[in-house]
Amino acid sequence: VLLFVLRLLVGLPWFQVLPAILIFYLGSGGWRFLHIFAKTIGRDLHAAFVLLRVKLNVRRHLREKNTIPKIFAETVRRHGDKTALIFEGTGERWTFRQLDEYSNRVANLLLGRGFKDGDVVALFMENRSQYVGLWLGMAKIGVEAALINFNLRLEALVHCVTISNAKAVMFGSELNDAVCEVHSSMGKAVQMFCSGDWDPKRVPQGTENLDSLLNAAPSHLPPPPQRCFTDRLFYIYTSGTTGMPKAAIVVHSRYYRMAALVYYGFRMTSDDVLYDCLPLYHSAGNIVGVGQCIIHGMTVVIRKKFSASRFWDDCVKYSCTVGVTLALNIRWESDRTSESVALVLLDCAVHRGDLQVPSEPARSGHREATPCAYGAWQRPAPVHMGGVYEALQHPPDRRVLRSDGVQLQPGQLRQQGEAESAQLRVASAVRAGVLLKRCGGVAPSARQVGACGFNSQILPYIYPIRLVRVDEETMELIRGPDGVCIPCKPGESPLTAQPSLPRPKLQLCFLQPHFPGEPGQLVGRIIQNDPLRRFDGYVNQSATSKKIAHSVFKKGDSAYLSGESPACCISRASSVFLLAKMLHHACAGDVLIMDEYGHMYFKDRTGDTYRWKGENVSTTEVEGTLSRLLDMKDVVVYGVEVPGAEGKAGMAAIADPAHATDLEQFVKDMEKVLPPYARPVFLRFLPEVNKTGTFKFQKTELRREGFNPSNVSDRLYFLDSSRGRYIPVEEELYQSVLSGKHKL
Repeated sequence: VLLFVLRLLVGLPWFQVLPAILIFYLGSGGWRFLHIFAKTIGRDLHAAFVLLRVKLNVRRHLREKNTIPKIFAETVRRHGDKTALIFEGTGERWTFRQLDEYSNRVANLLLGRGFKDGDVVALFMENRSQYVGLWLGMAKIGVEAALINFNLRLEALVHCVTISNAKAVMFGSELNDAVCEVHSSMGKAVQMFCSGDWDPKRVPQGTENLDSLLNAAPSHLPPPPQRCFTDRLFYIYTSGTTGMPKAAIVVHSRYYRMAALVYYGFRMTSDDVLYDCLPLYHSAGNIVGVGQCIIHGMTVVIRKKFSASRFWDDCVKYSCTVGVTLALNIRWESDRTSESVALVLLDCAVHRGDLQVPSEPARSGHREATPCAYGAWQRPAPVHMGGVYEALQHPPDRRVLRSDGVQLQPGQLRQQGEAESAQLRVASAVRAGVLLKRCGGVAPSARQVGACGFNSQILPYIYPIRLVRVDEETMELIRGPDGVCIPCKPGESPLTAQPSLPRPKLQLCFLQPHFPGEPGQLVGRIIQNDPLRRFDGYVNQSATSKKIAHSVFKKGDSAYLSGESPACCISRASSVFLLAKMLHHACAGDVLIMDEYGHMYFKDRTGDTYRWKGENVSTTEVEGTLSRLLDMKDVVVYGVEVPGAEGKAGMAAIADPAHATDLEQFVKDMEKVLPPYARPVFLRFLPEVNKTGTFKFQKTELRREGFNPSNVSDRLYFLDSSRGRYIPVEEELYQSVLSGKHKL
């Protein structure tokens, strides 16, 4: 309009029109857009190029009707004698050819047993190389694996097997007891196979020795089924944040695009060695991690579980150059006896201060520290420790000794890549996605401290995601007069809003979201004929429908509500904004805020779920379980914050006016039916539980009062895990928990 007025009506020449428009633009506040453009153009272009590259590759695989087994066959052709998998537990190494032959044996065994295209087999075992070969072998004949969380027991375990319609269960011998408990509930038609140490007396009747059967099976490639890139590959279960776990569908194209987005986004190569300590039933461990081996020919080191004390030793031993984890925890800590700096890594399932990491480096001759590690966090991250990039760029003014004894000046650690030579000490569990040295090739503007992802502010409509306003209590989408969801307004950048921040020494300084950004929920637009924007949903169609909202971006469209799927938005919306910090766990109930540059920050988790020890906990499911254990007493479960702890600790308020609860028996019964992360850390016994007019439990006041004995007159108890029982919460114990002396 301004161009029309100045050129045609006023009659200004072109050389005057353009400067006039620029002056008007800047004078009206447009200078801020230019500033944002300059700060984010590199980040956004990198993300756009990665997204385009993956999209073209996906379209090619669609045309050629490829599947993950076909892509793996090409990987074997290129890297046949190269090491594919290393299992840290035994040191066993498999080449790509050996992995291919093992998976062929799995396929031929199942074919011989009458399994056919479309059948489902449940996989229930801890991390090992065989895990990869089993689901890959199933995929070669069109059998779909149901990857079950090995922490599940009893009702939840039976539920996962049942909803997948599994015709067989392949389980590890380490889980014999869990399988024996539920075998009678699975039905006689379900075949049972056990892998690992074989003891016929410890397995359910009729169970067969899987390892012996595979040794006898032929290793040639069986005839492939008629499958395409959009067919089902396997199922990954949600954490059950709104009830029992749901089986999320993973198709071949989704597996590829998740792995490829990370591979290209972090500029990895096939020469990298990836350290994977996440469970393989998890999308991050199996797709983002193992997917680099299957698709791109990288060597992957598999560990049974994350260990803070062994992390750098393993990286040195196996020359790892990339690490994938949701629980790589960073903290600079001033050592009390020396001037050295401590870089701390701690799994979110390991509590504060219960491990000591050796102060000496494992080996001085290691060529390079792990240059690239990535993960996700779900709390406001430390200001100076939100990621290794920022911590290494601005370390405390302490000296750091390289492995050869050379002292590094502050700020040099990032260039030298000598993080393994720093003294390591386990500290508070601050789960963070991090980038070491190479920072995965992500533009510097994408490495915003505390951010869990970003969306372009220059081209907001190109990316298929948006942060929309929600009611923080009910998590209902807020819509405008036209019925379309209202986008969240960005706030001021936190580092701009707080320019002078103290450097923490012994305590963490968290970046609190004080800047005025509107809270909202992340949504991803659904376009079913677009390979990067389709939504495959869950096995249960009702559950799928609940995750879809309409009229979100515009009238009549559909969008996926970022929910409890193990890899929600990176696979649904497939925006590379997630590659900045790998927001794998933006879940239903997660409230996010956004700054002016498009960086998104986790604010809070509300609703009927909380996160503890790296897992999503359904308050509804835990309430029902505890109520049954307590003779149908009213039970309210909610999460409470504990200073320095990741996520929220579980707390149960129990109506017990007669003081009749036997806590010792309660603990024994609870351990049988609830995994460790779902067991309440705190108990509160009260005469009755307040309810709303619609008979719903009122949790807001209970959550606010927490477990402070000064605020609560009811009986409070704390789960002392070292003694395996609940003990009364008094002021001394309360202060001990706050200070981190008591293990949570």
